[in-house]
Amino acid sequence: MTPQIRQTPAGDQNAINAWLARNGGPRRIEPHATSDIYDLKEYLAGHGVTLAMDRSYYTVSGQGIRRKRLDRAGLFTFVDQYRIKDGLEPFKPRPRP
Repeated sequence: MTPQIRQTPAGDQNAINAWLARNGGPRRIEPHATSDIYDLKEYLAGHGVTLAMDRSYYTVSGQGIRRKRLDRAGLFTFVDQYRIKDGLEPFKPRPRP
């Protein structure tokens, strides 16, 4: 059985084009990147930052960084600063215009 190619109806294509114009396209996160705490810990260690978990909070410290206690959303904001500096796509979605 051969898969069939379906055409996108014009209304759907207009919605797709509108979304692309608003958002600039889908995010492109590299295939090996994950938001797993151990992967984030390793990634930050490469930047001289120590990441530790304390109950439901995360603690970051390191080179020139005063010790900070973050929740999960704050941790992703913190990690995204380094990802953007490295030219990588941030984990958190871009804010909507």
